[in-house]
Amino acid sequence: MDCRLKISVIRIVSALALVCFTLVACKREKPLIVNFAGDVILDRGVDDELRLHGDTILVNAIQRISTGDYFFINNEGVYADSGEGQSLKFNLRAPSNRTEALKKAGVTHASVANNHTLDFGLSGFHSTLSALTHNGICPVGENLEPSIVSSKGEKAAVIAANLTNFHGNYCDTSFPVLKAAVKSFSLKNPRIPLILYLHWGFEYQTQPRNWQRQLATALVSLGADLIIGHHPHVIQNVEFVNGVPVFYSIGNFVADAYLPNTSKSLVVEASIEDGRLSVRARPLQLVNYMPKVVPFAEQFQFVEENLSSSTDIGLAYTNDVWNVTAASDVDFGAESNLWLFPASRFTASVKRMQAGYYILSLHAKGNAFNPIALRGDVSGLQIADINNDGADDVLVGIAKSVKFDPVVKKRLNIFTLRNGNFQALWLGTKFVHDLLAFNVLRIEHYNYLQTVEQDSLGNQYKGTYTWDNFGFALSKMDKID
Repeated sequence: MDCRLKISVIRIVSALALVCFTLVACKREKPLIVNFAGDVILDRGVDDELRLHGDTILVNAIQRISTGDYFFINNEGVYADSGEGQSLKFNLRAPSNRTEALKKAGVTHASVANNHTLDFGLSGFHSTLSALTHNGICPVGENLEPSIVSSKGEKAAVIAANLTNFHGNYCDTSFPVLKAAVKSFSLKNPRIPLILYLHWGFEYQTQPRNWQRQLATALVSLGADLIIGHHPHVIQNVEFVNGVPVFYSIGNFVADAYLPNTSKSLVVEASIEDGRLSVRARPLQLVNYMPKVVPFAEQFQFVEENLSSSTDIGLAYTNDVWNVTAASDVDFGAESNLWLFPASRFTASVKRMQAGYYILSLHAKGNAFNPIALRGDVSGLQIADINNDGADDVLVGIAKSVKFDPVVKKRLNIFTLRNGNFQALWLGTKFVHDLLAFNVLRIEHYNYLQTVEQDSLGNQYKGTYTWDNFGFALSKMDKID
């Protein structure tokens, strides 16, 4: 073989190998992404809108949002071209060919586990299943059989369940049966993340009930890795239960929303990589019944208005979505440069201007208070009433040097809102030993500061401190073995 030809062949083979390697690497690097939207009602005003303008407006609206590998909706009502409705206040029905538009839009799964499943009896129910499957949309929630989704070597399981009312043997469940299903799957498949997609709660209420919190705690203890709720038609709290995110209600997705708060929604994006699940949320506004991503300039107000009742969560803005974590798990070293921490009295924001320089701000009811510059590397933020005066404070962990201690160390700064002015409450430099981590411990309606500290020999301690109006007084110090 001619030497030049041989070199050309080697180059071509090498190039192809590089392309193949790159494709494989990219495939491995990209996680499995599953999107979950809220309530979809294609009857009433939505039906009028589609008859007037065509299904294209529905397809286009959802396509702008349905990024990822799978897209779940909660399907309120039935798909049937005839039939007699039940003796109910609302009987929801859409033409069976509307499922074709949902498929074109990117919908892959539709939950039939809700209180409108039998609006048109068993014939309407079976017509719905037929219409969905005919157009390649997988119905979920007919029973508690987990739906397995997979891509790029990753897997996740989804169980859809209706907890609002009971249809006999159709698309409903009781608490014990749901718990048993979660426990059974988790024991048999400990490496597959389990997501619960639940129809529960009370309509138009912005707060979940205590029984929901208790049930969420039980389901997490049995193996649930993410809980996403719908049915109230409004956004409710986001909480972390033993490290597991719980979205009690994500609101409407496509609906003729006209009551207060019913035009706001979230799409939850579950990302699975190396078997680990992370969560993002995208704020939506229903415009002419169709979902539209909230402009970035309005998202701060959206968070303040719709997530202020959430507790101990942190939101990091990246690539048009908000990464959702427990406040204590927020990574200020990540690629984001904007973090939000919603609370009942205000929302705190941290914006990274450049390395070692951040701006801390408070916003309440549309008002922005005086910002505070933070110089150093921020490592944590929590909101709590640390001095027990009835008002929340902002606790910031920050690595920096100070006038009387030039060594860069993690320190705790505390700020408070007093008389309309955002100001420092405590800028102490250290505790008994060097600070490694901090948390707020609540015991019998009283807040304590709990620390993890390290001495010069590397020994670690857990400290408990109380506020004494001038700073922190040590209550207890235990060595960590």
